[in-house]
Amino acid sequence: MEADLTTEFKVSRGTVRVAMHRLIGDKLLEKTPHRGIVVHKVTLEELIEIYTLLSYLESLAAKLIAENGDPKLIEELNYLVKEDAKAVADDDFMLHLKLMDRFHDIIVEESGNQTLVDILKPLSLASRNMRFLMPLKVRMVRSFNTHTKLVEAINARDGDLAEAIMKEHDIEAINIIKNAIQENDKSKIETSINL
Repeated sequence: MEADLTTEFKVSRGTVRVAMHRLIGDKLLEKTPHRGIVVHKVTLEELIEIYTLLSYLESLAAKLIAENGDPKLIEELNYLVKEDAKAVADDDFMLHLKLMDRFHDIIVEESGNQTLVDILKPLSLASRNMRFLMPLKVRMVRSFNTHTKLVEAINARDGDLAEAIMKEHDIEAINIIKNAIQENDKSKIETSINL
């Protein structure tokens, strides 16, 4: 595997090893006996833990950007929501994901709290595969509606409301996961959440 990666990316084996160890540390890869390094499969329990943390940390980031955010970044959030309205109307799920990934990245990265950013980045990466647990159109519409409300709160500089909306958004994701577990459809879920 290392040799293939060094050839493909034209880097040294040392660079590949450092990158792989970092990905192992970030729980995106794992070392397994007799198989070597493989992509880490997120368990249902891990996913619930991730979303529980996200519900607190992303809501704090939303509060911070509402209270202290750069007006230019807030403009970009407004633009992303407007573009997402078009994506939802056109049933363009891939564009919707791209726009909403950027939306969440701005909320986190521009919160003004670097420690929060450092903690949230790996959690956000791990959580992004959850979005396939819900029918796409339903998820797109719910996500769009929540992000619209969130941008309204941020525009009003209402940190408490932005925090509450983001927390509700992530708690909804936790409930979707829990419902899927209760419906005992684990095989479908586990193949959906592989990183």
